[in-house]
Amino acid sequence: MTHTITFIADHKGYTKPKAVGDEYVVDVCVDSTNMPSGGVTVLASECGLSTITCVTITGAENGNHYKIVPEIAAETGAYESSSSFKLHYADDLSSGSTTSDTNVGSVRLRVWGNL
Repeated sequence: MTHTITFIADHKGYTKPKAVGDEYVVDVCVDSTNMPSGGVTVLASECGLSTITCVTITGAENGNHYKIVPEIAAETGAYESSSSFKLHYADDLSSGSTTSDTNVGSVRLRVWGNL
């Protein structure tokens, strides 16, 4: 599995996490190639953070073809861990099956957490 994290600059050109209340937020782009069927694990450290509290998807390169879902625990709603989250890609918007295309392209995320 290969994925690349690119920090997205805000209107002032700032790319590092910035304070929002008592947390930090950063916009990143995850470009996934050679994706395994289990999805892509993104580490908090790849986003400039030590812990993750929230992940939102703000865009996708293949928005009409792939469903991108951050995985959570059914009982608690927690991410994979406090220091990572897993993205799953589905090849059909009406199914949960994993895509057979290993180059799923880029997805833009807003990630909240702490330094």
